[in-house]
Amino acid sequence: MIDPFERFFQSLPAQHPFIYVDVGAMGGLASHWQPLSNLMTVVAFEPDPRECSKLCAQKNFKVFPYFLFSRRKAVKFLISQQAGLSSCYTPNFDVLKYFPQVERYTTVEQKEFSGEEVSSLDELFEQRQLYEGDFIKLDTQGSELEIIQGGKKFFRNFFGAEIEVEFASLYQDQPLFRDIDRQMDELGFQIVDLRRAFWKRKVCTAYQGHGQLVFGDALYFRKLPHWINDLKALPVGSQVRSKILKSVITCLVYRLPDYALDIVQASQEQGLIEDVFSREIQGWIQQHVKRRSVSTFPGREFLAKLLRKGSEVLRPQSHLEFSDGDRFLGNIRSK
Repeated sequence: MIDPFERFFQSLPAQHPFIYVDVGAMGGLASHWQPLSNLMTVVAFEPDPRECSKLCAQKNFKVFPYFLFSRRKAVKFLISQQAGLSSCYTPNFDVLKYFPQVERYTTVEQKEFSGEEVSSLDELFEQRQLYEGDFIKLDTQGSELEIIQGGKKFFRNFFGAEIEVEFASLYQDQPLFRDIDRQMDELGFQIVDLRRAFWKRKVCTAYQGHGQLVFGDALYFRKLPHWINDLKALPVGSQVRSKILKSVITCLVYRLPDYALDIVQASQEQGLIEDVFSREIQGWIQQHVKRRSVSTFPGREFLAKLLRKGSEVLRPQSHLEFSDGDRFLGNIRSK
């Protein structure tokens, strides 16, 4: 039996491939997208030349060495002791000092990016260096809002986004979750889920449970009325059908089939897809659900509760001695 994901991708015209935009692409494609890596194009932004060379070697990757921002301007990039914590914002040790392992944020090198090395999504879109996008991941240690604001036009291409957000000011003057959520709402997105990360303060870390909410990964999908209106504005044809299919794929990656079915039904009601094709897609979605379903049996609910309780008791108190967080985003387990 052909996997439903393969059916979706086989139905995409060659001129409209699934395009995943990865900003802050260190480490490569996120684990929950890895199974589809050979079926889509990844547009990666990574200003670190060492990481760029690694990414360029990966199949289906198109790598831009630009530093993305809201506009062209010189940017000072602070490289921290732990590479994944480097940022164009200065670490805020007035906040960090209350938590363990603060030395990870210590700046060990500074890199200057000239205006020629800095760009925005909208500028690249207008220059036709970018022409389409279906999903975007932002993980840039504080500059996510700047990137969104520099891509307000291009963001209309995306159905979904996964964005790292902060609830505590780990960097000086950085935007927080509330600022990003407000901007995403204005662009027609709604938050679907949040995978939270907690830190325990260094005065006491040896206790069961989590500490303070510090940051997280926010999953956004386009609000259905906004998405349908944008689809109606496109010329009728393969592009509309492809956008619908790719939004369904995104929902199923995060195992949210109900959102996918709503997209298909609304598209059918608005005459964007034929009834026959709508029924076919809904059949693929239902097939995907069945493949991941576990049959019900007596005592299933009790067993699930027992396993959850046992998992929490046996789970280590924290990661890195002080850090803990949610395991799921949507209905996929983080690795």
